[in-house]
Amino acid sequence: GRALGMTLGGMSTGTVVGVPLGLIIAEHLDWHATLWFITALGLIAMIGIVIWFPSFPASAPPSLRQRVAMMTNGRVAAIVGITFMTSVANLGLYTYIATILNNLADIPSVTPYLWAWGIGGTVGSFSIGTLIDRTGRPDLLMAGILAIMALAMFSLPFVLPLSILSFLPFILWG
Repeated sequence: GRALGMTLGGMSTGTVVGVPLGLIIAEHLDWHATLWFITALGLIAMIGIVIWFPSFPASAPPSLRQRVAMMTNGRVAAIVGITFMTSVANLGLYTYIATILNNLADIPSVTPYLWAWGIGGTVGSFSIGTLIDRTGRPDLLMAGILAIMALAMFSLPFVLPLSILSFLPFILWG
């Protein structure tokens, strides 16, 4: 659990820093500059991997047939299905943050809310692995996460006009 949490936390941190930073770069320069910045970061990362990544043996990944066969296990199919639907709900709404903020509260700048969403997501990503290891109840944790996300989404129209409180649903949603 903890290793998975660290991996997810790293990916979340990239999103938390990358999306708002990309918006800031695009706002001050243009979207081309954002893409060039991402390209430069990718090149730096690639060079770092080539130079410093240790060489260690790795087993061959399962074939596509073996991966598809795993889906015949009811528990695996249920976990993959729930994870897929949760991701669609989470990222589907994320796509419309700017529209939601503008329509519900006439908020023109999405960047601070993306920071709040990302901070919540990063904290959650780094914490979830440890929570799974400690409780041994990923089903209960998933139910709790879904309830928190639903509450956060439901509360948006009510808290957006309330200044600093308007960030709370985005932190919880992340």
